[in-house]
Amino acid sequence: MPNARHLDATDLAALLPAAEAVPLLQAALAADDGGFAWAADAAAATGGRAPAGTAALLRGGAPELLLDAAAFAARRDAATVMLVARHLADPQLEVITLLGCNATGRAVMELAVKAFPGLERMLCYDPDVGRQAAFADEVMTTLSVASIIPPEPREATEGAQLLVSCLQPAPGKPVIEPEWLQAGTTCVLLDGTSTFTPATLAAAARRVTDSLPAWRAAAAAGRLPGVPEPEGDLAALSAGRLPARVGQPIIVFVHLGAPELDAALAAQLLARSQAAGRGRQVAL
Repeated sequence: MPNARHLDATDLAALLPAAEAVPLLQAALAADDGGFAWAADAAAATGGRAPAGTAALLRGGAPELLLDAAAFAARRDAATVMLVARHLADPQLEVITLLGCNATGRAVMELAVKAFPGLERMLCYDPDVGRQAAFADEVMTTLSVASIIPPEPREATEGAQLLVSCLQPAPGKPVIEPEWLQAGTTCVLLDGTSTFTPATLAAAARRVTDSLPAWRAAAAAGRLPGVPEPEGDLAALSAGRLPARVGQPIIVFVHLGAPELDAALAAQLLARSQAAGRGRQVAL
């Protein structure tokens, strides 16, 4: 049976540390696909042979690398937020809002405190009030960032310079309305188009996405009525091909899923794991 290297959450923390997350993402954006493909559900891609909860880097249809899917997604998303913020957020960032108190939000905060030394406070909202309170307490205790827990999402958006959504509300029930956002807010939607109404997306001065094909597919499916197409994608932003931030615009970045980028980032991790001897071989 073929073997594949397996990276668990601990391996990913070692191979994709906060200090190196953005450079690795940039390297992945600049690389070609290397002949790899991506499977978000490794078990489905291997007929149930791969462990549940793993994603797979494939070559020729065979898995070469298995990764803890949730840990990989959280670290990729956090790196995406910081890459977008580096180019499009206020460089004097002091206030960040998180919609969604979860592992992705925690990874975002780990990177944010390093990228923005002037960060003073976090507002976080989650419909699970127990999780919201525990998350705020953890951020205050471990990252020394003042944390506020508004009871409603609208209150969380007020005054935000960088707004990150990883909330994933129920389909068809977007949360954020145009009048909730103040001038100058950079919004990074890691949960696709589920949090912002189409009117909010359309009202933004600028739009960027991780995948133009995914955006066009969503538009064709009727999920983006009246919303103009983004000016470019994450690779163009990383390479400096999109205009710099000027003035106080509302900017929205929408993550819709880019399998080719996940494959390129996983290929970086495969090379790192081989060099470091991280992970274990599993038979499939």
